[in-house]
Amino acid sequence: MEKTKNDIMNGLVCELIGFKKDFELKKNGTYMLNDSLIKSIFIDDSLEKMTVEFKDGVTYSKNREEIDIFLNQILFNLIIKEPMSFDLPNYKITDTYENGCLIKDKTNNNIVFASSCEGMLRRDAEKVYKDITQLPAEFKKNSIKYERILKTFQNPNTIAQFMSLYQFLMELLQGDKECVSQKDVIDYFKKNKDKYSFLWFRPTRRKGRNFDEDCFTYIRNEIGHCEETNDLNLYTQLGSTITQDLIRQLVIVINDVIMS
Repeated sequence: MEKTKNDIMNGLVCELIGFKKDFELKKNGTYMLNDSLIKSIFIDDSLEKMTVEFKDGVTYSKNREEIDIFLNQILFNLIIKEPMSFDLPNYKITDTYENGCLIKDKTNNNIVFASSCEGMLRRDAEKVYKDITQLPAEFKKNSIKYERILKTFQNPNTIAQFMSLYQFLMELLQGDKECVSQKDVIDYFKKNKDKYSFLWFRPTRRKGRNFDEDCFTYIRNEIGHCEETNDLNLYTQLGSTITQDLIRQLVIVINDVIMS
């Protein structure tokens, strides 16, 4: 059962912006967590509001950094673990409660998340909560990297999103090398080709070269080519290939590399 505002001693109420009302949580209710700071979480049936209740004595003002990481992790897990699409969404903290009192807080966290699915999608609420509240130690240690991913989704241009995420993947695979390289990305996918069902390879279009590029590198180079030649028609055509599924797949790969 959802807690009313008067029931909250310490916690936050967040407005979820950008959701289409075609996602339904079955058997929805407050989900209790085994966490040092967070007591429970609740997302309302309309997908317009999220309530996060803290443990006794925990306040947002004193634990802001760790709680922000938790909120970011919730949205990141929703993006990669749940069957939702996303399009320039965000969350905004509307109410903050400390010791049962409403604290005015003008915090506005623009984190990318939204939902739109064909038809009415039904998901067991308890499983969704369990999926999205799992916080591995690697997430906390790499919170800046995840914030970079989430901020990338704020760009309304999906091609720019894709290019930024691909650049980030190169940086993650750079290791001790002086420069980032597409070869590191291609080598990674060749070594892990059985890990990703969505992966495909295609011969490179580079003149005088004869090797296969993974799908992400191939698309990235197609975009780079049309930008160099100012081919707006091809650029528009490529834009339609940068789907939300493709973006999600690239983020899943990035997440695996960060966690490794």
